[in-house]
Amino acid sequence: GGTPCPAIAQDLSGELDVAVHAVQAATRLCLQVAGTMVVSPASEVPVGATVSAESAVPGKTVVKDDHTPVTALDFAIQGLIAATLEQKFPGDRFMGEEDAKDLRADAGLCEMALSLARREQLDMDQDLFLAAVDRGTQLSCEEPIGTRTWVLDPIDGTKGLVTGREYAIGLALVVDGEAIVSVMGNPSKHPDPCIMAAVKGQGLRFFDSLGPRDAPPRPHSTFDLDTWTPDEDPAGASPVPWLLSRPIARGSPLPFGPAAAPQELCCGAMVKYWAVAVGDAAGFIQFDNELNTWDHAAGVLCVQESGGCVRDAAGNPVRCFEDRTFHVDTSIICVSKESSPSVLSRLTDAVISEALLLKKMGTASSVGGGVGWNGD
Repeated sequence: GGTPCPAIAQDLSGELDVAVHAVQAATRLCLQVAGTMVVSPASEVPVGATVSAESAVPGKTVVKDDHTPVTALDFAIQGLIAATLEQKFPGDRFMGEEDAKDLRADAGLCEMALSLARREQLDMDQDLFLAAVDRGTQLSCEEPIGTRTWVLDPIDGTKGLVTGREYAIGLALVVDGEAIVSVMGNPSKHPDPCIMAAVKGQGLRFFDSLGPRDAPPRPHSTFDLDTWTPDEDPAGASPVPWLLSRPIARGSPLPFGPAAAPQELCCGAMVKYWAVAVGDAAGFIQFDNELNTWDHAAGVLCVQESGGCVRDAAGNPVRCFEDRTFHVDTSIICVSKESSPSVLSRLTDAVISEALLLKKMGTASSVGGGVGWNGD
């Protein structure tokens, strides 16, 4: 594991409060929508598949250019949170995954998204709502050093929502390429604590959709491979639950032995950061060296503030969230605070070994599987 980041000088309690309340509102919307929709069997929406309109929330689903599903709920959350942040912190920038192009082209989708947003903000004006959604893609990269940017993924893992699996809401405040405030919501954990929040250097705290909660019990005291070898278990399985994010067709490295495949956790990268932050998983590999900022900014700080460690394959810290995409060396590797150094070293060695093999085969460019893949 690691240690929380050094504390920063400024008081960010106001920013944390606004961010927590924003993600609580988004979580309440998710719970309301999830309670009214017909869940599609996971077998009908396999990992990597698109989602049909028939499996969406009451309303409509559109499919983005990268073939991931977007529901009215994504737009509702982005519009609601962007409008709140603009009101509370008018000098800050905002980066979101969506824009309002599809809402302007589809009156029914727009009406559904706006009606969802109005469940939390009754007086939400349609023009204000569309402008707020559009703020997500209007970010300029020519701002001076020290400019604050809020980064939002309204729903990471929408397939998880429509199939009754896990999904997450991620909101982070980024300064100079580093997240300093982070809030993640995982509505599928309700009624247990379903929101985690962090300020750099101040540890991790938990909430539900209405107020603060005690931290959930951590299920493992240690993930220790220092004295373990595959020969000790007839099945060859390791005592380490771990996660992997990349296209299933690419297969998996096996850092803990041939019988210790990664656990399945759908959908999206942020639910995997959540699992590491709460100690459900020992570690997580995010293959790709070019990644979308909104898929990772919130999760990285939460893992760090839980006492875990996040770095790339070269041992560099994961940061540089100024733009919509960012670069890491080969992959992101993170481990929980319960993990012994051998867990981190085995995950890292597996990533490096595969990268070298692919380079030798002349297919190094396929390590990641494409810009922005956030995994299922």
